[in-house]
Amino acid sequence: MFLQLEWVVAVVALVVVVIVVVAVLASSIRVVPEFMRLVVFRLGRLVGIRGPGLVFLIPVIDQAFLWILGSRLLMLLSRPALRRITRLWILTCLFI
Repeated sequence: MFLQLEWVVAVVALVVVVIVVVAVLASSIRVVPEFMRLVVFRLGRLVGIRGPGLVFLIPVIDQAFLWILGSRLLMLLSRPALRRITRLWILTCLFI
């Protein structure tokens, strides 16, 4: 009876270790889209700019920030809605 309990504890511990290892490996892989780059800092110092494609990071040591290369599109309101709003608000929306 005691021998079976040791096996159960060993199997549960092995499953927990495997889950933790898979989670750490999954968090170290990043996919960078085509028009983006990944700026990587290691312990606060710039390591480099990586991407596009698969990027491997050290989970606790590296910090990564996305850098968008393309332009961003600002959606404006339609014409009938613009007529109801004051011009000052329209100008502030365009310059944001």
